[in-house]
Amino acid sequence: MTKKEFILVLSIAIIFTVGLFASLDTKQSSVYPSAANSGIVSYTSHEEVPKDWSQITSYPGKDNSINFKYTLSKTVPEPFVALYFHKVSGPNQYFDFSNFDEIRIHLKSIKGKRIPIYLTIDNKNYHPKSNVLLSMPLVKVIDYVGEREYKIRKGDFDIPSWWLRYHGLKREDIGDIDFSKLNYVMVNSCQTLEPGNSDEISIKSISFAHSHNINYLVYGVLMLLLAAAVALRWIVLDRKKMRLSSEINEIKILVPYKINEVDENKNSAKINRIVNYLAIHYSEPELSVQDLEKALGITAREIGSLIKDELHSSFKSYLNMIRLTEIKRLLLETDLSISDIAYRTGYNNISHFNRVFKAESGVSPKEFRAVNVST
Repeated sequence: MTKKEFILVLSIAIIFTVGLFASLDTKQSSVYPSAANSGIVSYTSHEEVPKDWSQITSYPGKDNSINFKYTLSKTVPEPFVALYFHKVSGPNQYFDFSNFDEIRIHLKSIKGKRIPIYLTIDNKNYHPKSNVLLSMPLVKVIDYVGEREYKIRKGDFDIPSWWLRYHGLKREDIGDIDFSKLNYVMVNSCQTLEPGNSDEISIKSISFAHSHNINYLVYGVLMLLLAAAVALRWIVLDRKKMRLSSEINEIKILVPYKINEVDENKNSAKINRIVNYLAIHYSEPELSVQDLEKALGITAREIGSLIKDELHSSFKSYLNMIRLTEIKRLLLETDLSISDIAYRTGYNNISHFNRVFKAESGVSPKEFRAVNVST
């Protein structure tokens, strides 16, 4: 990745993340607890029978919760109780659930395991053949697994079949539901408790909210982390590139290699012959000081001494320097494969070639090429 490409990617990530957070609607509409001037009140209810109904009482808890205790009737068929919240009559007598997509309820139950949550909606003409104002219920049963905040998606609420039967309707008779006219939010008694049993439910909060908020927040954080990772990676690679480029500039040698300048003395001719021979034959994998001895007529011992005195190196180190410099040139200036470059510069063993190159350069041949050819 070039510097310009990196800046572009980083800028897009930052702009997208900032825009995401700016546009994110984190508002909630609280049903309970509510502000003193909200007009929201709570009441209890039970079966509409003349006597022997279920008993229910509500009271505030020490932790700002609202609690209700109840005992289900032994004589009423399908006994139930409920704690419900609604707004007092007026121009804003409805809860507006239309701009939210879930209800969050934090509750605790002593015995109950299946707790129905009801919403009721007022609207005329749910059925085209009737002008009767109907209070249509929607229900979702919470499978209680312990005290916590339960999240119910708007689409999980359904019209009870008993209500459809009572009014002689089918689900297809009902058009789109207007969630802006929600008049009751109800927490009912457990469905599985037998008549005569008692329970207590504690409610800490009820609110309308957006289910996507947390997902967007997580996504935004991941985008920022990705941008930071890209930035860090680019900085590390850039520093490696600068270091390697500096090293190349210090020992830049191209084939055919320039003969090292040495003092004009009796050894000049011999060392020049040695340097020229190595510049031509460095790619031979088995090249040794004995090969130079045979070809040049100079003893191996004298060759070693001349290289040490005139070039301040050893035979092996000087040969490796020539090979590694040519390797770097081929990596930067050609598209040859790394194995081909290794064979061309006197290495028959790729693993050994990689170890030697990394020991001298600090990176593998592949990393060296990637860093220096990317820009």
